[in-house]
Amino acid sequence: METQPDTAEHRMHLSITTIIVLFVYYVALCVTGAAFAIRFVRPGVNESSGVELLSRALFASAGMAILGNSIYYIRKLYKACIQERIDATGGTSLARIGAAVYYFSRPLFSLGFAILIVVGTMSGDLLVSGRKDITSESFIHVCMFLSFFAGFAAGNFIKYLEFKSDSVIEKLRRAK
Repeated sequence: METQPDTAEHRMHLSITTIIVLFVYYVALCVTGAAFAIRFVRPGVNESSGVELLSRALFASAGMAILGNSIYYIRKLYKACIQERIDATGGTSLARIGAAVYYFSRPLFSLGFAILIVVGTMSGDLLVSGRKDITSESFIHVCMFLSFFAGFAAGNFIKYLEFKSDSVIEKLRRAK
């Protein structure tokens, strides 16, 4: 269970209006993400429209990342409200802006992670199999599954990327 000390430095500064807007925003994203995932995962649904397997994987994975992210942040926001870890009356303008950007931007991060997962999964599949194209519906399912978790754990995914990027950059420097 997440616990944080009840001190001013651990409190988010958001107005009541912003909190309500955020709840509406996340519920709308949750419904939209689920609709995208369902729309693009169904086998054969897009054969007549000419949408490729890769496009379906991108859209379905984006939907799952948004779905996972909105579930996580709805929960995070209502828990913060219940536990009174949101200060709706105080804080500087910068603290309010930072908190709002934090909440509004996380779904955008999860979209980027979904694209990264689709590209990474596709690259790995093509390298291992030796094929030139993605040929399996299961590719979409794997991408969706991983994208949901990347969206749900966007904060942890960011930390992981920060950690791994340092070692990747160092390896590239040594390779020159």
